[in-house]
Amino acid sequence: MRRIINFLKIILSPKTWRYLSYLLNRLWLDNISAVPRLRYLGKGTVIEPTACFNVPENVSIGKNCHINRFCCLWASERSKIVIGDNGLMGPSVGIFSSNHGHDVGSTPMIDQPVEEKDIIIGNNVWLGAHVVILPGVKISDDVIVAAGAVVTKDVPANSVVGGVPAKVIGERGAVKKA
Repeated sequence: MRRIINFLKIILSPKTWRYLSYLLNRLWLDNISAVPRLRYLGKGTVIEPTACFNVPENVSIGKNCHINRFCCLWASERSKIVIGDNGLMGPSVGIFSSNHGHDVGSTPMIDQPVEEKDIIIGNNVWLGAHVVILPGVKISDDVIVAAGAVVTKDVPANSVVGGVPAKVIGERGAVKKA
């Protein structure tokens, strides 16, 4: 009986309802209301409810893609993110088309100039869990990016990349030695 009373105290607490309201508001602003505002969304693409978008009007996603849980597609006012067809994203992928500068000096980090560059991801690209893609990167067709990689430079077609920063570690379709 005591457990039930404690449970009811928690559920009926104003703090609980404020937090629930906050979570639903974030879900609405970052995902549900953002999806219809995407520049382009191809047929058959699945976007998990916890994926979030910044400036969705500058994000285009091709057909038959899967944007997994907790992915973040962070376009900016002056840069865009374009994803081709048949793409897969593992959970918690971050694609950021803008980044703060980091010049040494007396300028605080928050006041540093912002770098904004387009990100282009080709067709049939698989981004493993926790991949981070930084501004200005072009990933060609038929690429696999290993989990946890940080992509800072362009990636050639049919390659497998991994690491921090990401480097080519293999080639798709290459014959394996016995």
